[in-house]
Amino acid sequence: RAIRRMDARALTLDDVVAVRSYLPTDEEVTMIEGFKGEASTLAPPDLHFWHLMRIPLLQRRLDAFAYLLSFDSRVRALRASIKNIQVACAEVLGSNHLRFVLATVLGVGNTLNEGTFAGNARGFKVETLLRLGDVKSTDGKTDLMKYLASRFYNEFPEPFALPSSLAHASDAAKENFLELDREIGLVVEGMDSIADLVLDAEQDCVLTGVLEAFRARTAEQPAALLASMDVAKLEFDKVAILLIEERTDASPGVLFRVLFNFCELLERCRNSILQREAEEVAKAERKTKADEKQKAQELKAAEKGRAGLLARGKRILAVGAKGKSDTCSEPSHLAAAEGGAGGGGAGGKTTRSLREGGLKGDSTLRPVKSSLRSMQEGSSSVTADELTDKAQDSALSGSGSGMWGIKLRGKRTETPGKRAEGAVRNGGGSSTSGG
Repeated sequence: RAIRRMDARALTLDDVVAVRSYLPTDEEVTMIEGFKGEASTLAPPDLHFWHLMRIPLLQRRLDAFAYLLSFDSRVRALRASIKNIQVACAEVLGSNHLRFVLATVLGVGNTLNEGTFAGNARGFKVETLLRLGDVKSTDGKTDLMKYLASRFYNEFPEPFALPSSLAHASDAAKENFLELDREIGLVVEGMDSIADLVLDAEQDCVLTGVLEAFRARTAEQPAALLASMDVAKLEFDKVAILLIEERTDASPGVLFRVLFNFCELLERCRNSILQREAEEVAKAERKTKADEKQKAQELKAAEKGRAGLLARGKRILAVGAKGKSDTCSEPSHLAAAEGGAGGGGAGGKTTRSLREGGLKGDSTLRPVKSSLRSMQEGSSSVTADELTDKAQDSALSGSGSGMWGIKLRGKRTETPGKRAEGAVRNGGGSSTSGG
């Protein structure tokens, strides 16, 4: 009943195609027509064929039913394909980025081929765009495609917008005129078959009613498809003239596939450049962090050295303070010597000179204290060796003797007591001789 009424709510396109694929053969039709018994006694497959054979114009009805069910989707697909070609053609004709790239490639090619039969060319095949990578540099480290991409990126970045300006090239790359013409022809033939079936099925009101309603809704669509196809071909002819290409039945797919592949190649080159720049930035950041870390370590070491230097200076001051105390306290042998000399003569002068020299010890430490004060305030860069030398130089009294009677830098050691005792003896000798 669904086949008789051509009920699209009961049967899908797949159902109709399946039924049409399993129609009884001529031999099976002859056998079933020769059966004189009750239909209920037939086997299920034979009973199914028996019912189908009772439907008038079965084969043509199923063909028409399948055509009706697939018509809308087929027309939508054809319109989309034709539109892809038309839009892609408009994108190529209006793309200044593509013109710039083509002119650049042509100029570079003429420069490379200058002086040869291929020089001073007026154009080139579009397929040449995909072979730019085959032109290597003399050192083999780069090729013409990478070179152009680098120049575009640094000086003229507009060509990298080419993939977005040719957004429909990938869709148009799937189309060709031969296939589209064949599909549109099937749509037109199917509509003609519907018109013939309406005339042959005048007695079947259900069938003719369904077919007439379908024709009223879709009668103008085949002609509209043909007109759109003619426009698409005209637009593609303009593209072929611009790119110096010949139009064939497979032209749209071939040409737009080349343009799409070139756009992908250009995009890969751009991504490679961006990746290389990102790696360089990351490398610079790592170097900066390493330098900052090294600087921090150096500052930390300097602070540690300064702290050690301050501690060393304090120890020097502590030793100096102790030496002053020892010098200022009068030893017993000095007192004896001073008493033996009677408080006069050369011996007494020497003893007083030593005492006065010892009392000057505080002033000799002033350079060391000044250096330590500068270090604590952060205004001095005195090293440990310089501080030691300053302390030793300050301890010397011009003749090489320390204020505590200790000679530095490897000289012979002489205590203040012995020097005073010698001075007393010399003084005594002089007095005796004088007497």
